[in-house]
Amino acid sequence: MADHPRSKGLSSAVCYRDAKAAFRWLEEAFGFEPTFVLLDADGNLAHSEMEYGNSSS
Repeated sequence: MADHPRSKGLSSAVCYRDAKAAFRWLEEAFGFEPTFVLLDADGNLAHSEMEYGNSSS
């Protein structure tokens, strides 16, 4: 069996009408931490990834 660069875990995707506001809310309300943020040419959130606690360990 091949080694995987990331540990096993759970991934999910959620779409919001105001992605930037939802991103800030997830940080403030639950303590999620941003690990990757990609903005489009207009400064809109195009893709992001967040972690919670030691979820990446």
